[in-house]
Amino acid sequence: MEDSWWDEVKDSLFDYLDRESEEYSWATMQLSFDNLADCLKPCLLYMGMFPEDARILVSNLISLWIAEDFKLVLIETRIENLTSFLEGLLCLEYLQLCDCVQIRDWCLGDVTFHKLKLLKLVFLSISRWNASEESFPLLETLVISGCKNLMEIPLSFADIPTLKQIKLIRRYNKSLEASAVRIKEEVEAIEGCDRIVITTQEYGGRNIRRL
Repeated sequence: MEDSWWDEVKDSLFDYLDRESEEYSWATMQLSFDNLADCLKPCLLYMGMFPEDARILVSNLISLWIAEDFKLVLIETRIENLTSFLEGLLCLEYLQLCDCVQIRDWCLGDVTFHKLKLLKLVFLSISRWNASEESFPLLETLVISGCKNLMEIPLSFADIPTLKQIKLIRRYNKSLEASAVRIKEEVEAIEGCDRIVITTQEYGGRNIRRL
């Protein structure tokens, strides 16, 4: 970052040093806000919802920030009872889970992601996945990348009427591909149409195949 930018920040701060404490605090906060990237400004504003010196839970912040664009990406996240936490995000439309090691057996039971349209699972240790068509009633795209222990996609995905694409990327088990094909064939047998597109690819977009 250019030195001239930091000089501008320094000069702006010094302009406020002689003011009353409260005015100085407000002016400093305004300066911080004005110099944030647009995408980060709502994050700072949400801090104002909490009392001074309050203990702010990450899960609460995530819920508030998600409300802005209905999108959540969790990378190496440690949240106890992750499924219950996600269930509370009623407006979630995009969910990406990456390196969440606590997910090994993902049994959704009666949990429903009412508005989820895209689900992306990346480098999870998941080996067993139980879900019904009611778990993701509006899902359109499923992406699985690097989940080498996952043996199959639940056959119930064939009963999701909105499902259009299944994408398998790098280091996946061959039985996972076979389960995706079974889902596609099940839909074709029931509906008589080729609704689901299955694509596979290696790392970096090489060797893309359409099944």
